[in-house]
Amino acid sequence: MSGTIKTHITGKKQDEVTSMFDTIAPKYDRLNRILSFRSDVRWRKKMVKMVKQYKPEHILDLAAGTGDLSLALTRLNPGKIIAADPSAGMLAIAEKKFKRKKRNIEIALATAENLPFDDKTFDLVTIAFGIRNFSKPETALNEIHRVLKKDGILAILEFGLPEKGLFGKLYLWYFKKILPLLGRMISKHYSAYSYLPETVQSYPYGEEFSAFMKENNFENFRIKKLNSGIAYIYLNRNNY
Repeated sequence: MSGTIKTHITGKKQDEVTSMFDTIAPKYDRLNRILSFRSDVRWRKKMVKMVKQYKPEHILDLAAGTGDLSLALTRLNPGKIIAADPSAGMLAIAEKKFKRKKRNIEIALATAENLPFDDKTFDLVTIAFGIRNFSKPETALNEIHRVLKKDGILAILEFGLPEKGLFGKLYLWYFKKILPLLGRMISKHYSAYSYLPETVQSYPYGEEFSAFMKENNFENFRIKKLNSGIAYIYLNRNNY
């Protein structure tokens, strides 16, 4: 595979995607729980459990959205967590959650392609369901590599497509037909939940995704398949 991932999120499109997330932010959590049958909650917990052994002190949660993963990461008792996202609407929801749950999590309005942090700052960088939304994945990965400490961990939770067979066929039918319809009904946003299956189907996953990461400074990924490939967790230790 080449070192480039195709993305539809460039220039003006990046602004459109951010605007979309701003719009659906108030209903985003409810939709996630309904459309994933709460699997997204279990997957985040599993990723947090997988990184626990590294005992990270400084954590950056990229594409943090409404802050669910940032909150789950507080179980690691780190010294600092920063939740970063380009959507002010999503971060506003996250900030309310943090205050309600009395969690001291910092917020940063930032894109992964232009991180406002010093070199070698973080022990752990996490991304949950967000790397598909990066406008320039290679630039973003260079930035992540820059802000990670030596032997720091990059942990990614992202959708994939299920294995072939009856389950795979049923899931794809739900994912392509039912999920966008339910998403539109609940969010009142016509394109938001058509965007999800479109990006998932065009994005690499599993070994193909790992190969792309290897060509962009991140080698030796540990891959954990979830629910027959509906989602994957990728873990990498940063070696300079």
